[in-house]
Amino acid sequence: MKEKQSDLFERWDAEAQQEKFLQKLKEAKAGDEHAQMFVAWGYFYGKGTQRDCAAAVPWLRKVAEKDNPIAWFLLGCCYSDGLGVEPDLAEDFACFQRAADLGEESAMGMIAMYYETGHYVKEDKAKAVELYTKAADKGDGFSQIALGCFYRDGEVLPKDEKRAFYWFKTAAEAGDIDAYSLVGDCYHNGIGVKQSNQKAISWYQRGAEHDDFISIRSLADCYYYGIGTAIDTPKAIRLFEILAEEGYADANQRLGELYYYGDQVPQNFSKAAKYFDVPASQGFAPGSFLYGVCLYEGKGVEADKKEGLTWIEHAAEQGFELALQWQYDHGIE
Repeated sequence: MKEKQSDLFERWDAEAQQEKFLQKLKEAKAGDEHAQMFVAWGYFYGKGTQRDCAAAVPWLRKVAEKDNPIAWFLLGCCYSDGLGVEPDLAEDFACFQRAADLGEESAMGMIAMYYETGHYVKEDKAKAVELYTKAADKGDGFSQIALGCFYRDGEVLPKDEKRAFYWFKTAAEAGDIDAYSLVGDCYHNGIGVKQSNQKAISWYQRGAEHDDFISIRSLADCYYYGIGTAIDTPKAIRLFEILAEEGYADANQRLGELYYYGDQVPQNFSKAAKYFDVPASQGFAPGSFLYGVCLYEGKGVEADKKEGLTWIEHAAEQGFELALQWQYDHGIE
């Protein structure tokens, strides 16, 4: 996912964009290939017109038939995600493969992922590495990140933290937002680079500015624990709240625990129970346990021992030690 927008469209105001789109639509209907791609792109991304993937598909097919790799790639995205067409794994793979054969690096990365995971094709890690490497060398951020993970984890490729950092940093410097938190993690943990919490937080901040939730989560921890910066609990809480509103279980859990235990905030069982409800509903054992305790003891909610025991049991069934200990202490088997 890149910061930079495609240079196919200039920064017109809405009216100018619409006028340009309509002109290109006339040219596309007259058979102009460049205009056809422009129209397909406009419908696919909602540039100059309302987004309409169903309208984009026939234009993409027209251009793809002329061996346009980007058109083949976008068709693959349509079939993969059901955008304007019914999802179709066979068509999805065929379109990405055709785009990859024509040298489209993002499509190479997608095919590589299929070989890595055994999705639709027989799993072949060596083939995945080969394709990821080709795509990464051509600048595909997704593939650069994949190679970085391979070198960092040492499972698919021999562990090489310096190579891992190289690929993460390469993707990040090219504007791939997903790489920002990975570079931050390398600096935070000293993976392939000299440890520096100050540099880590700068990368987390960069990711947070682009609404990368992983970066926001790491940045919240930095403010909460004083990693690379002074402790700033209000900032940390605001960041956790951003994630909580998006339904992230661990952020809701963290906020719930802060209010449950009164950790650097006034104790508030009502808020705690509200936050615990989210991770509990997602099957997150710590949330299930503390939400159950709130119900059982009537903390912040109307007491309901039967319902509370049910949630605590959910946590215990997952092997959550605090839930198992609570059951033992209360004579519940």
